[in-house]
Amino acid sequence: MNIPLLFILANQEGVPFLILPPLEDEETEQISLFLNALLSSLTMDIKEKEFYIVNAKRNLATLMKYGDIIFVTISSSNVNRRDLITLFLDLSLAIVKKYGCNCEEFKEGLRTGGIDKKEIAELIAKTARKYTDFGVFDTEQFNLLLKRLYRENLLNTDKLRKKVRLSYVPVLKDKEIVKKEKNEIVREILSLCDGAHTVDEIAVEVGVSRIDVIHAIKKFQKKGLIATRTKFDLKLDIE
Repeated sequence: MNIPLLFILANQEGVPFLILPPLEDEETEQISLFLNALLSSLTMDIKEKEFYIVNAKRNLATLMKYGDIIFVTISSSNVNRRDLITLFLDLSLAIVKKYGCNCEEFKEGLRTGGIDKKEIAELIAKTARKYTDFGVFDTEQFNLLLKRLYRENLLNTDKLRKKVRLSYVPVLKDKEIVKKEKNEIVREILSLCDGAHTVDEIAVEVGVSRIDVIHAIKKFQKKGLIATRTKFDLKLDIE
């Protein structure tokens, strides 16, 4: 079954116990190294039920912890980010609701057949059908990225950490505020405070400076109307 992203369940050390669509053993080992290095490179504990976005060349990785399971999706970077985040949250919640979030119990269910991988793949495909911008995930392209990372020893935690840049993503808590705002530029800025765009990305899209964006959202932050999430850019000097 074709699904629009690479879906991974891993333990807290980043060792995958479910990857859909399935990969070869060598690729699975590289994914494990990538996740372990990535989780170590984020320089903070992954908080329960908070999602994290990592931009890695032509791919976007989203991560979230439920219980002692790390949920990960990897997709092409040209997908609609709002749809990607909503899909990721919908999918994670659907799986937790159906199968729970205990790592050992989940692995035992997969081992004994109590949890069917095909059923999970169907759940992913069904959830993704709500979002029209998703095609089929290019597994081959992502595997090429992993191989380059492996060859250049960039799956080393210390080396990867140096290439991770942290950004903050503003999230507007009440969308009605956008409609009430009279200033057109501020209204555009607020409309992009969606949990998918960083301050820098908002500045580029609206055509203003980074400082202008910070000033525009500051008063809403003080009132508790804008929260911030964390995004990481993985700066890789490879093609």
